[in-house]
Amino acid sequence: RDGPLPRLGLGLGGVAPASDSIPRLRTLAPAHLRVDIRPSEDTWRETLARACEVARGCRTGLEVAAFVPAETRGRDLTALADAARDLTAPLDAWLVFDAETRTTTPELAASARESFAGPAAAPTLGGGTDGFFAELNRERAAARDVDLVCLSLNPQVHAFDDATLVENLSSLAAMAATARSFSGNAPLALSPVTLLPRPGRDPRQRTLFAAGWTLGLIASAAEAGFGRLTLFETDGAGGVMEEGELVPVGHVLAELAALAASAPEVRVVAAWPSDRSRCLTLGVQAGSLLRLYVFNPTPRPLEVVVAGLAA
Repeated sequence: RDGPLPRLGLGLGGVAPASDSIPRLRTLAPAHLRVDIRPSEDTWRETLARACEVARGCRTGLEVAAFVPAETRGRDLTALADAARDLTAPLDAWLVFDAETRTTTPELAASARESFAGPAAAPTLGGGTDGFFAELNRERAAARDVDLVCLSLNPQVHAFDDATLVENLSSLAAMAATARSFSGNAPLALSPVTLLPRPGRDPRQRTLFAAGWTLGLIASAAEAGFGRLTLFETDGAGGVMEEGELVPVGHVLAELAALAASAPEVRVVAAWPSDRSRCLTLGVQAGSLLRLYVFNPTPRPLEVVVAGLAA
């Protein structure tokens, strides 16, 4: 099905980009930057301040994922709300999780909504799980009383070959359908998306394979109805840049950002290959421009016939 291009953000991870990398990062026009905050750690205020500095340089807002221990929930949420009043970058969303289970309890969501009222409020209060879809499906109450239902995604847990990464994209539709069955009409998000379970680093992150897989991810996520994606990290071994230069997946995101800047609305159009295991595609409509990306994830040459175009 056709639908809007999902909001594409980036994770800050544990490596904040150097100041001279920010102009290059700005060309990706991230919809948000995710920063993970643990109030139990002494350095969380410094982490938040550095995230604000990067977000301000990228001219975007922050997705703040807060991991709050149950025994200090009230105190920690109050401290986070106080810090939010002094942020120097826009607050795009709160994601709140229990520090031990990495899921959102209804009690945590209610407390966060109360604590983050007023100057600490963000347009969106998100929750769900910082873990896999299985955790969200087991703890369905995590999808209650939040504006945004989120889960993390990586395509390799039991197998690690290229074909498995490609085949696992087809699971997004079932994940979204199941999540909607118990979360109502709340929007769905993938945050974060990584190639390996965190904090693992996959050497394919810096290759053309990661770029092509990301095209397929965006197409599959849009088809399934995920409206918000937090992709990889800004810099380092799990990033879209390395030593200040874009790696192939960074070039993909820069091109999509340029398309988004060229038209009032950018849509993902249905453009599916007959065999999704051998070919990944993304069709994008930006104004009068229709652009089709085609990627061969196999080690063999592939002949592709594009059919159904009006001209």
